Amino acid sequence: MEYTILAVNAVDADLRNVIECVFIGKYLQFSDGARQLAEAMPDRYRFLGKQPNEEALRYLASVDAYVLASYSEPQSLTLWKSFELDLPVCLSYLETYRHIGLRHAQNVMMHPMGNLEILSSNLRMMLTSGDMRRSVTRGQEIVAQSSGQRLGR
Repeated sequence: MEYTILAVNAVDADLRNVIECVFIGKYLQFSDGARQLAEAMPDRYRFLGKQPNEEALRYLASVDAYVLASYSEPQSLTLWKSFELDLPVCLSYLETYRHIGLRHAQNVMMHPMGNLEILSSNLRMMLTSGDMRRSVTRGQEIVAQSSGQRLGR
């Protein structure tokens, strides 16, 4: 969550001022700097804690992009749900994603863990470029088909 907060803070003010981040989960750990940013803008950064699956899915269905900037991959089911919902996805570049066929700029946007500049740039592209959004979400369908997943499109 920390990297998402810091990456959103790094985008241009015009875009940053229309972004709302909703964080769902029970593990809320971040630095004092990220905490101060979040506390200063409670309308931009909302922390909902653990939610029932149906409620989490409802929130997921309402977003413009799904961001998972993590050191490990604990939520692969959420990725497939994001694909089913035609959401552009921004992920940390982790080896495990390559094994399931995820590729930067083909079906997701990836950044090296901790690289806020690239995460911020990827997020900006996903929120402002309809062509890039369409390209990435079309690539998700191809990966799902090759892995045997069925997307409800």
